[in-house]
Amino acid sequence: MSKRKLTLLTAISLGMALPVTGHAQETPETAQTDTDIDPARMSAAQKVVDSIWPLGTYRKMMDGTMDQMMDSMFESMFDMRASDVVKAGGVNTEDSDETLAEVIEEKDPHFRERMKITTDVMMREMIPLMEKIEPSMRENMAQIYASRFSLAELNDLNVFFATPTGKSYAAESLLIFTDPKFMESMQAFVPEFLSAMPDIMKKVEEETAHLPQPAMDEETGE
Repeated sequence: MSKRKLTLLTAISLGMALPVTGHAQETPETAQTDTDIDPARMSAAQKVVDSIWPLGTYRKMMDGTMDQMMDSMFESMFDMRASDVVKAGGVNTEDSDETLAEVIEEKDPHFRERMKITTDVMMREMIPLMEKIEPSMRENMAQIYASRFSLAELNDLNVFFATPTGKSYAAESLLIFTDPKFMESMQAFVPEFLSAMPDIMKKVEEETAHLPQPAMDEETGE
């Protein structure tokens, strides 16, 4: 397997594993601009976010537990048959019982240590990057809460978060996604995703068939 394909698989796995705050999908009933949000609702929403997403939450989510999650996901992927993984990338090949790890080890006996170091460095370096955007993400989250919940509902949440049970729930609500049981679910998704890739790529080819082919790289011929 080429370094390019391995890098692509690594990027896909990282992308699936990272905690992501998706774009809020607004309906006509809930969509509001920032200027439409009542200041009292915004204030109550910011208090909610302070409870469920205090500064430093991303570090807690990514520091240590994310390394373990990535290690497990890569182990699951490398235990797959190499021929299945290559087919997921749209390359036709004969079936083989060799695992992806066995194929790569033939070219690089130190690949596991290399991959472990690479993952550790990437996770370590991503933490301060995520911390830079954490304040703006918290602000956006507050705006989402303010636009989707009424002032009464936000106040109810804050009353609940002031109780011992509510405080405990708020502190763990995002960190739950780094729990080993949740990681197992994410880990199980990798082989399912790779197994479905041939059909997915076939559909992509069918729906992009009307587009001109991209220019070919003269050096690689790809």
